[in-house]
Amino acid sequence: MVRSLAIGTMLVCLGSAAFAQDRASYVLGSDDIVRIQVWQRPDLSGSFRVDTDGNIVLPLVGAVKAEGLTPERLSAELERRYAILDPGVTEVLVSIADFGSLYLNVVGEVRSPGRQTFREIPSVWDALLAAGGTTPGADMSRVQVVRSTGAGTVPTTLLVDLSSGVADTPSGSLPPLASGDNIIVPSIEEGVVAGDQIQVLGAVARPGVYPLRGADSVVKAISLSGGSASNADLAEVRLARPSATGILVYHLDLEGYLLEGHPTADLALRPGDTITVPPRSGGIGSIFSGVFAVVPLITAVTSLFLLANNLN
Repeated sequence: MVRSLAIGTMLVCLGSAAFAQDRASYVLGSDDIVRIQVWQRPDLSGSFRVDTDGNIVLPLVGAVKAEGLTPERLSAELERRYAILDPGVTEVLVSIADFGSLYLNVVGEVRSPGRQTFREIPSVWDALLAAGGTTPGADMSRVQVVRSTGAGTVPTTLLVDLSSGVADTPSGSLPPLASGDNIIVPSIEEGVVAGDQIQVLGAVARPGVYPLRGADSVVKAISLSGGSASNADLAEVRLARPSATGILVYHLDLEGYLLEGHPTADLALRPGDTITVPPRSGGIGSIFSGVFAVVPLITAVTSLFLLANNLN
């Protein structure tokens, strides 16, 4: 554990300078968010997301193709279009508010688990840094990179040993990452979840290992762990499930389940499952902490009934 603590501290101390990017050369893609400033028309300024068709929809000019352009090229195109409609517009500045098209999911024993976005896909070490570094309980010898190769295919899992640290781990031994990869950092204390147990990590009141009998679904497991924290991102919950071919990772929108009743988000659990609830900057998770607290009240009646039957 001392080794893991040293590595985790090293990652945090590398600092944000490791991610200094020349954003001007970045090529925009779907889910990126751009900030547009029209100097002569502040009413036209704002932040806009690149949609799945590669467009941004702007006031006055409508849909504009942004995918495949750099911010500089998009600025020139918007200046041309706005000048046609309003000759007073002479300068439009486009900057990147958030990278969204290139991302990794980093879960487990890291300080800020969840989806991390990048200007370009980084190394495993930099991905862990983006997630805040590892916790003292991280097992750096069994880091997993899980990759889905397409719909209907079985994900591939690569085991990566990072226990030697940044300086002593050959760069050639690290697998190149691809957008959408899942990086799972297991716990050195708990190791593999044994028997009929599941594990709940991240932004919950009481992270830990719980018996499957008391938490046979995702919502019940989060309830058993004390409910979601006030900063929980319930739209980005991850379920990691061991299988004969590797680790399967499911993306679950529990926010949609609780607000709109999407039943597919509340999956039935199996022995060895790990649920990770990532944090986010907002506080919408506090809305659901009370909702999750209701579940034990409902299941408690059933549990007491079953217990009474067993005693008889």
